[in-house]
Amino acid sequence: MTPKALTLDPEERAAILSRNIVQAVESVRTHRVPVRTREVYPSEWADTQNELAHSYQKRIRGKFADNMEKAIALNEATLTVFTHDAFPREWARVQNNLGAAYRRRPQVEQLTFLGCRPALRAVSA
Repeated sequence: MTPKALTLDPEERAAILSRNIVQAVESVRTHRVPVRTREVYPSEWADTQNELAHSYQKRIRGKFADNMEKAIALNEATLTVFTHDAFPREWARVQNNLGAAYRRRPQVEQLTFLGCRPALRAVSA
């Protein structure tokens, strides 16, 4: 018997994937975030913020620009815990993700050098 997911067309699979990502984001927001507070579990909280940022960067539902802005904000929040001195490997990973989010940011100002400065700072830090 062929699994149903294999018989779906690409648009249906994308819709299901998008729903799953939204459900995962909401699940993290409603269940994990209150338990993993920044004050009590700072590195776990930062991991959660990073995972949320990654989910927003991959999300296909909603407005693309809004998803990128949320990803940028979450990556920046992550960097308040994952500092260069305390967590150099995690800091580098998040800087890379932040640069990717800035690079994908759909704004007219991005076409100018000044609009690229945040992305350049993130990837060259």
